[in-house]
Amino acid sequence: MEYLSELELLPTTQSSSTLLDNLVQTTPSEMQQLKDNMDNFFLVMMGCIILFMQAGFAFLEAGSVRSKNVTNILTKNFSEIVFGVPAYFAFGYAFTFGGGGGNSFIGLEYFCLIGLPPKQYSHAFFQATFAATCTTIVSGAIAERSNYNGYIIFCVFVTGVIYPIQAHWGWNANGWLAQTEFHDFAGSGVVHLAGGSIALVATYILGPRLGRFNHGSQKAENPYSGHSMPLISLGVFIILFGFMAFNGGSQGSISNAEDGDIVAHAVLSTLIACCVGGGVVLFIVKLTPGGSWSLNKMMNGSLIGMVSICSGADGFHPLIVCIVSGIAGCAYFVTSKLMIRMQVDDPVDAVAVHFAGGLVGMIASPIFMNNGVLFTGGSSRSLEMLLWNCIAVLVIIAWNMSSAIVFFKALKMVNLFRATQKEEIQGLDILKHNEPAYPMEAYMNEMLSTEDETVSYVINLPKPENGPSLRSDSLFTIKRRISIKSENLPNRVV
Repeated sequence: MEYLSELELLPTTQSSSTLLDNLVQTTPSEMQQLKDNMDNFFLVMMGCIILFMQAGFAFLEAGSVRSKNVTNILTKNFSEIVFGVPAYFAFGYAFTFGGGGGNSFIGLEYFCLIGLPPKQYSHAFFQATFAATCTTIVSGAIAERSNYNGYIIFCVFVTGVIYPIQAHWGWNANGWLAQTEFHDFAGSGVVHLAGGSIALVATYILGPRLGRFNHGSQKAENPYSGHSMPLISLGVFIILFGFMAFNGGSQGSISNAEDGDIVAHAVLSTLIACCVGGGVVLFIVKLTPGGSWSLNKMMNGSLIGMVSICSGADGFHPLIVCIVSGIAGCAYFVTSKLMIRMQVDDPVDAVAVHFAGGLVGMIASPIFMNNGVLFTGGSSRSLEMLLWNCIAVLVIIAWNMSSAIVFFKALKMVNLFRATQKEEIQGLDILKHNEPAYPMEAYMNEMLSTEDETVSYVINLPKPENGPSLRSDSLFTIKRRISIKSENLPNRVV
């Protein structure tokens, strides 16, 4: 107790005294300004973390494709920012949150952010990251065979038009869904179900990769395995990190009395869902005949777990999160198998993760939330929430699928949807971008820096425009002799 008496004798510092005086003398307008600044900073930080999710999606998709298409998929992911975000600021934000002459279907104010109050800039930035997330769901589903020129148009159209209109219905106070008991806290429906619906249509119209189902649906589980499991793992870890801001930041503010509790609730629920979803899928895959401890499937289970609790992340008890994410894990396994049986080619299981996860989340939130059907004994309000969420599911699927059908059919008619057969066989990196992710020259230069012994190599490279005729695998053989530094290395063919 002696140290307490000594602390009581310490004089109050000038700085602390000044701070207390300033707080006491703060006017209501100054206090409101302080709250606004806190909320703006909160949205900016959450938006930055969500934007970092794009890197996670990029690594996940890059690892899930063959090495000849890595640059292409990374280019598409970055294009969602370069082309999609400007489209959202030009007219997407106006369609979503604009008032003016708008109505319950669409907003018509703040085009090109004209007239938007500066204090709402953080909100526009934050919402742009959600729009980009919806778009990036599709890129992995159509990887390795889609036309990049058409993908640029896709980024503008989805981020600027398709996503914003249906987001207006549920997240703008004037939207027709927002005026009901509809509940979608962080986008199980508005973001993930929407993106999954577009991805399903895109993969069906685009068709599978060449040779994907040549051996029958049951034997074609994974003939084109991704080239880098470490990249996939890194991507999922980054997405996991971003999901904390995706769900926690959906509160939209941090200065009000209960904001901190809700943000913490959402973040905790997200982590639990990640763990349970991944674990459930891991054991399901292992227990199936011929199953194994699949890292890839476990990570997809974690993703669908987090997707499934987006809608009710602000109201699920932690134990309920386990149930919802467990159901979502089962839904992933069934949907993934169904996609293969239907011979719909989805390299990253985007449909199984986001469509199925979003559907589970939208139905589970009005049932299992603290104010849902289960805990209120079926109160009229909870039943209305369930009804309107079911209606929202149907409307979101119908809107996004119908829009996607029209858009992708149009792209297909003008030959801007699918890459050519030559590009698909030889790889999009060289023929489309002239920037291979793993250049042969870099490997060969390292070998050429050595000396003393000659080794024969046979190297398979893509056929140049005016080169020799193609073999059946559309590759030709070049023989080179190079010197390497190795005293006892025998001749070999690689």
